[in-house]
Amino acid sequence: GFAFVLFMINQINGIYGLASGVSPLVGQIVLWALILLTAIVVSIPVIIYFRLPKALDQEEAKSDLPAYQEKLVRRLKKNKLLIKKELVPESPADLAKAIDFLNQEADKEIKSIAGTIFLTTAISQNGKLDALTVLATQSKMVWRLAHIYYQRPTLKDMGRLYSNVAIATFLASEIEDL
Repeated sequence: GFAFVLFMINQINGIYGLASGVSPLVGQIVLWALILLTAIVVSIPVIIYFRLPKALDQEEAKSDLPAYQEKLVRRLKKNKLLIKKELVPESPADLAKAIDFLNQEADKEIKSIAGTIFLTTAISQNGKLDALTVLATQSKMVWRLAHIYYQRPTLKDMGRLYSNVAIATFLASEIEDL
């Protein structure tokens, strides 16, 4: 958490310094735009957490599979993607088809985000801007995946996900600077 905050401050400061070299007004505009962008990116986990239902208990799946499957069927009946594709499971026997579809949608999303990151970092010549772009894009991916599966990760899982994203972004940025 703390390392992520330091990383973000460092990146914003670097971009602000470049923009201020052009003009103090441009520097101020860029600074406030980056602060707004950072606030949006950081608020995504909070939005996910409160808008989606909590994850089903995995321990219940191990101890009482039929009850877990019934809960999963009820949960997936509310999944907008499954409703749209008319793949809503009616019973535990229908779960495999619905879950396979969701996994395919998640794979498509991951590949799409990877392509976006590849293109934006290939075009950009600024490592700090690349780092912010990757962080924002990967945050969007986590948000989309949570919506595909229609459940929120636990706070512990969200912390792990976003810290991994931030650390990977930070390391990539620092490696490029070397």
